[in-house]
Amino acid sequence: MWKDTMTRFISAAFGIVIFIVVMFLPNWALDISVSVVILIMLFELFHAFGYGWTFTLLGCAGSLFLVIVQLSQSLDYFLGALVIYVIFLILLALVGIKKTEFSDIAIMLFATIYISCFTICITRARDLDSGLFYVLLIFVCAWLDDTGAYFIGKKFGKRKLAPQVSPKKTVEGSIGGIITAIIFSIVLGLITQIYFGRTINYLALGIVALIASCLGQLGDLVASLMKRQSGVKDFGNIMPGHGGILDRFDSVILIAPFIYYAAKLLIANGIPLVM
Repeated sequence: MWKDTMTRFISAAFGIVIFIVVMFLPNWALDISVSVVILIMLFELFHAFGYGWTFTLLGCAGSLFLVIVQLSQSLDYFLGALVIYVIFLILLALVGIKKTEFSDIAIMLFATIYISCFTICITRARDLDSGLFYVLLIFVCAWLDDTGAYFIGKKFGKRKLAPQVSPKKTVEGSIGGIITAIIFSIVLGLITQIYFGRTINYLALGIVALIASCLGQLGDLVASLMKRQSGVKDFGNIMPGHGGILDRFDSVILIAPFIYYAAKLLIANGIPLVM
């Protein structure tokens, strides 16, 4: 257990260094970085389901197309691109690549929307006023929840959370993860207030962190369900102790759009998290 913990820690520390560097680069660098992460996650998912190169490349190309259009921040353009992509998938099903079934097309469409369109909200959050705070909040809620759930679940976990989907996850770990995420979100707020002179709406921040951490755990369970369906333990091994990029970002996928739209809604109503 000690060896596994150290492997996870070293791998996480290396990833955090890269993350911090990317956060302080220009916005276009974040756009590219998130797009690369999305493509890797899609590749890992398609590989887990045993799809060949043709199917995988088509899926990644379609995803990249939607991401580029979504970055234009035009809903009409995005919906138009989505219609084009769906028509393309229908034609793919009708013409057929080898033995392409409708379930394969459904998986490709779900993966594209779920992974690409949700994760790209990280870059949308960066464009908001105090955008860096919201981006950091996304990852604090995702990764600190995961860390808290892991260690508290290891120590105190007894009651299974969702045994049919993920036997190792416990109710105690889930609660511990939520509390950890809320605490460190408040810490992020305090750092922003003390060192950058900003006013923080701590009540709203706590509520947003609570909901975000719950959504992060739901995203984790979705990933567990996909791994169970595809028969793999991890989506990859690019991060020792953590698995693949999708294993590391599974909770980010649902948290990113929630925090982006929650922040946008609060800003529109004159009660932003950061003032």
